[in-house]
This record gives sequence, structure tokens and C-alpha cells, in this order.
Amino acid sequence: MQATKAPSRANGSMVAPQVARELRRQDDEGSSPTPWVVTMRIVKWIPLLLAGLLAACAQQPARDSSGSKAHHAIDYAQYVKGTVPWFHFSSLYSWDSNQPGYVVVWTSPVQAYRLALVGPCLGLQRTGLIGLTSQAGEVSSTRDSVIASGDHCRIMRIERLDARAIRAANAEPKASDGKED
Repeated sequence: MQATKAPSRANGSMVAPQVARELRRQDDEGSSPTPWVVTMRIVKWIPLLLAGLLAACAQQPARDSSGSKAHHAIDYAQYVKGTVPWFHFSSLYSWDSNQPGYVVVWTSPVQAYRLALVGPCLGLQRTGLIGLTSQAGEVSSTRDSVIASGDHCRIMRIERLDARAIRAANAEPKASDGKED
């Protein structure tokens, strides 16, 4: 049996064909791979692992169960300011759904949209987390979806809401409750 020779390096790193030859040689001989080859096998999985980690850590706020009762009493349809074809999206501040075919997303404390879905999205009633698909930082009514409990619910229409009026309506019952005590 021959002594294992260290793989040759060009400019301080191994060239891809040399790595492939080294792996084939080790497989043919039945010898264990060198530490450098083991490291290279692990390193090639890092981008995939990072992509999976990024997807798992996507900004999806948990549903606030303490404030959800106040949101469910709101008829969001009365706060619609108009229909828009898309909106800028970088993070999801909050969300609510009081009907299976609609979801209200807050992209900031003062910016909200009501998303009309193609059909009922039953995943919205089962989850505390949602996601939105987007292309180049924009959510579009023609190509994007709401993701809830594994369901991909296609967006049919995007309606801009009067977020300040909704916040004011949410604050009123709390103020009247404080006056009665």
C-alpha cells in the first residue's frame, strides 16, 4: 500500500479537478479521506444551511392573543382607502385575520393593507405566524401569496387601509373602559 500523498495546491487552495481526483482515489482505495477533504465536504453544505436558517428566521411576528379580540371586532372594509397593485415590503410588523378570505398586514405602525385572497385560507385560523412571498421587496396582487400553516394562499387584491383611523378606533374602547372603572 502506498503512503497517502497530500493533494497538490495551486495558489494556496485546491483546484476542483484535483479535489475530484482525490475523492475518487480515496473511494477506490477504501482509505479514509484526509481532514482537508472532509472539511471541503462540509463547507459545500454551508450555503444551503445558511439559506435554510434564513428561511426559518424570516420575520414573522407571533399573533398577539391579548389584542386579537379588539382586532376581531373591527370591520376593516370600512377603512379601505383604495386598491393598489403592490406595496413595498421589508418586514411584517403585525397581522390579523377575522375572515378566512382576508388578511390584514401591518408593514409599520402606520401602514396597513387588507389582502383579499383567491379563496378561504384556512391556515390563517390555525397559526400564529404567517409569511408573505415578495419579489424585489414588493408584494404584488398578481403573483404573490400569504403562507400560513403550509398553505399558500394567492393574493387576489390589495387594499390600502387608513391605519391611523384603525389605531384610533382600537384606542377608543380602551379609553371608555378606563372611564367606567
